[in-house]
Formats: sequence, structure tokens, C-alpha cells
Amino acid sequence: MTTSTTSASRVDDRGALVFEPETRTTYFPNTVDRNDAEVVTVTAGEERAGIDIAVPGDQSGGESFGMMMGRPQTATTAGNGVIRGRVSASDGRPLARARVLLMADRDPFPRQSTPTDGRGQFEFTALAAGSYRVVATKPGFAAPDAMNDPQPLFAFLRAGSTIAVRDGDTQNVDLTLSRLGTIAGSVVDEFGDPMIGANVQLLHVEYKGGRRRLVGAGAARPTDDRGRYRLFNVPPGQYVVSASVGSVNGIDLAGYARSYFPGSPDASGAQFVSVAVSQDIPGIDFSMTPVKTARVAGKLLSASGDVTMGGTVQLRPASSSIDGVAANARIDRDGGFEFPNTAPGQYIIYVDKGRSNPAREGEFAAMPIAVAGSDVSGLTVQLSSGSTIAGRVTFDTTDRSNIPAMGRIVISPVPVDVDLAPQSPASISPEADGTFRMSGINGARRIMATSLPSNWAVKEVRVNGIDATDRPLTFGRAEQSLSDVEVVLTDRVNVVKGAADGSRVLLFATDRGRWYPSSRFLRITTVAADGSFSFSAVPDGSYYVASATRLPADGDDGWQDPAFLETLMRNADTVTIAGGATRTLSTPLRAQ
Repeated sequence: MTTSTTSASRVDDRGALVFEPETRTTYFPNTVDRNDAEVVTVTAGEERAGIDIAVPGDQSGGESFGMMMGRPQTATTAGNGVIRGRVSASDGRPLARARVLLMADRDPFPRQSTPTDGRGQFEFTALAAGSYRVVATKPGFAAPDAMNDPQPLFAFLRAGSTIAVRDGDTQNVDLTLSRLGTIAGSVVDEFGDPMIGANVQLLHVEYKGGRRRLVGAGAARPTDDRGRYRLFNVPPGQYVVSASVGSVNGIDLAGYARSYFPGSPDASGAQFVSVAVSQDIPGIDFSMTPVKTARVAGKLLSASGDVTMGGTVQLRPASSSIDGVAANARIDRDGGFEFPNTAPGQYIIYVDKGRSNPAREGEFAAMPIAVAGSDVSGLTVQLSSGSTIAGRVTFDTTDRSNIPAMGRIVISPVPVDVDLAPQSPASISPEADGTFRMSGINGARRIMATSLPSNWAVKEVRVNGIDATDRPLTFGRAEQSLSDVEVVLTDRVNVVKGAADGSRVLLFATDRGRWYPSSRFLRITTVAADGSFSFSAVPDGSYYVASATRLPADGDDGWQDPAFLETLMRNADTVTIAGGATRTLSTPLRAQ
């Protein structure tokens, strides 16, 4: 029996934080010499336990990766200051071989890196006077601040303690890491027999594009020969546990569709599992009930009619209370595609070749289908090259010297339904003369200015001289192209401001018909340190204004969920504004 591990992180001479593998093999019972290894004999049907192997403390699993940070500045090692301290677990236990990173004030990346010793202690020396941030990281652990970070990737770099060091100072700091949680259980079939090799994955709800959908919250892990699984390194939160028996590269068991704990084949029947800091959740057991699954298959053709392998090819569940997980297709070189083990339901075959440049979307197709238990084969999905949108940006202003640079303006056809449009919509800044052109546009869109200077707002979007502001327009065919689009910008902007005792303030239209994804009638801002807030370039209309201390945890767009906005309406202030006015709320907003 052997185990192979990799070395811990380091900062290289280019200033990159590198997690680099260096394979070291340990043999049972705890020897690095193969000649000293002990042979483990197993007879038929026998289960051997207690075959434990201890590996050196400076080893950690994982793939190699790096992150560029810029060259370390010599100013951080040009003095005689010292920062030393200790890293411990939340239960007080010292954490050996934790990686401690030193960052200068306002520097997002580490300048130095060192491991803790057997007592969890570390030290940085020869530091110049200044302000520093010290961060600790260790596999299986996380800083409490990082666990709640809305951007989890490298969230540990934004955690830690800030320390001021004067020349000759020695500063002490203690850092605490909390162990991440685990979820364990078993997956069985309808007879109670173990499902071997089922892929078990954690999912969480994310509100995006106007829908609540389940997205992956970590890699899938297979069940063992007893149908058991264990998911680790789980941050605090609410999760759905899902199991499937097929994948693009795997072996499928016909008749078993994806299942959601406590055993529902439908995502809307899933039960949430709550995980707290350092919590182990055992007994999340469920069965995979056979359903009459079907095979969905066909051929992909390009817009010109030639065979293509497409780009992203998925089978996406149609809208429900919670959208389930999309399935990726098996694709042959002759353009054939297949989705095995498809449960009954409504779906969209989604094909996106990707954006070729910012102003040109790639070929695209979205075909709705219904599956009722019988195979759906012989489909032909032909991609569309899309429509063209061309026009110009004009300015409604009395001060022509105030016109902004075109590079500060971004025009985009924003999808009405993200499942019926490419993943990366076109976006473009106008040319010096104000003209713009975008191509490859498919699906229903709203033509919007998605980025503007703060003192400018959209007054109107005209198509062939007719007001089409905020209206959905259909694209996909050549004859649906538009050549006369005028985006009118104005510097007579509305401003809503006031004071609040919460951390965020939301402004949203009283007309619920304007609560659509990416609506310019839905706004959010952070309250300043003095309790003030301000919204600039607010479109004409009537609005609710509410202060919130906590936002939904289901993604960056969770605050746009109509269900959440409805909870704020009762205690919200209202304001009506138009014509470039400024409205200041008379009383501070009370946090909800």
C-alpha cells in the first residue's frame, strides 16, 4: 500500500504564488523505502481495516497551479521590523505546516510566504516600517472571514489581520483557522443495494438570469463498493446533494436519472442540507429510483449546413421552481450528439460556439424538446449565424464640451432569457464618430448601454425612429437585422440620495414589470462610512428605496430575486423622480 503527496506552496522569484507538485511516496507501514514495505494480503470477500499511512507534515494533495503577483518589492525587506505569531484551529490546537502569507498594505498579493512549525508558530523578519496584512491558509481549513466572501476564489487573500510595523518593532499576531465541514452518506438502488461508482456532488442555488438554478459547489466524488461517499472541504452554507450514474466519459446505467437528496428525480423536490463551521453531517443517505429514461440524439449542422462538433452543447432543464443541472453531450466527429439517461420533462438543446470577438457572437442554436420516456432521436440542430445590429450614439446636452470619450460607453444586446442566448453577449464601445455594429445576435434582446460615465444616462433607444427603450426585440435571421438604431444619452440625470443604517441600499421600480434581469430599474449600492448613499442616473419613474443588512446568499444577482424584493417593500420608502431632478430622503432608512 502506498500514498503519494505533493509539496506545499512557495513564492517564486517572479513574484508568483506557486503550488507545485513534488511526488513523494510513502509505503505501509510508514516507510519511504520500498524494501521496508509490508505486504498486505487480502482473501476473497475479506475486508481489511486499519491500513493507515502517515505522511510527512509538509505534504498536501492537489494539482499544481500558480498565480502571478508581480515582483516582490524590496521595500518590504529593507528594515529591522518583525512580525511573528501562531496559527491555530478554532479549538485552540496549533496548526503545523500552515502556509502564512505576508502582504503590504493595499497589496492584493503576497510578498513573502513561510510555513508554521510544529507548534504552529511563524516569523517574518527584516521588515521595513509600514502596514502589513498577514494571512494563513491550510488545506481543509479556512479563515472565518473568507468563508463568507461573495467571491470564494482566493478569498483567503482578502482575510487576515492588518498590522502596523514601526522601525525596530516586533509585532505579535495570532491567526485562527476553522476546519471546513463534511457531508457523508450512502447511495442505494431501489432494492437497497449499493450504487457503486455513482457520482455524488454538492449543489447550491444561484439566482442568475431571472431564475433560481442549481449549480455545482465542488467536484463530484464517486461512491465506493458499499455505496458510501464523503464530501469534504465544505464551507458553511445550504446545499443540495445530488447523485448521477452517467457522464460524458463514463458508463451509464440505463433507467437511472440524476437524483436529489432525499431521493427525488426532480430538482424541485430536493431537500437542503445545512452545514455549519467545522460541522460533520453524516447519514445523508438516499436511493436512486429508476425512471423511464430516454436517449436524446441527433446531428449538429453549422449555419452553412456543414457538419460541426459545435462548442458548448448541453441539455438544459426548462424553467421550473428550481432549474436542475444541465447535462453535457457526447459528440462524435461526424457531428452526432447524444444525451443518455434523460428523465421525462421539458428541455432545451443549447449549442453555443462562443464569441469570436467582443462585437461578434458565434453561431448559436436553442431547440426546445419534450421527453416522455421514449427515445428522441434523428434530431437536426442547425446553428444560426444571427442578425446584425448597427447604429449610433447621440447626445442630448447643452454642453457639447461635456461629451464623454466613446471608450467609456458600452452598448450590448442584453438577453431576455439567458437559456435562449449565447453565454457571452456582444458588447462594443462606439467608434470615434459614435457608430457601432454588432453581429451574430440570436434570441430576444434589449439594446442597452451597460456602461456609462456616472453623470450620463440613457434617455431613449430608437429603432428606425420609433422608441424601443427597454423593449424586447427578436433576432436570429438576416431579415431581423437592424441598421438604424439610435442610443440617445443625456446628462440631465436623476439622483436619489439619503442616509441609512444598513450596509446596502436597494432602489427598485414600483412597477413589477420592470423587475427583469439586468434591468436598469433595479439598483444596489453600498452605504458609505458616514451612513450616506446615492444613486445617480436613475431612470424616470417611481421607486421603492430600502436598506438591508444582509443579502441573499444565492449568487451575486440574488438581490434581484423578486421574492427578496417583495420582503423589502412593506418598510421601504417611495420616491418619484423625473427630468434630471435630485431627491433627498427626509429620514434615514431603517435596516431590514
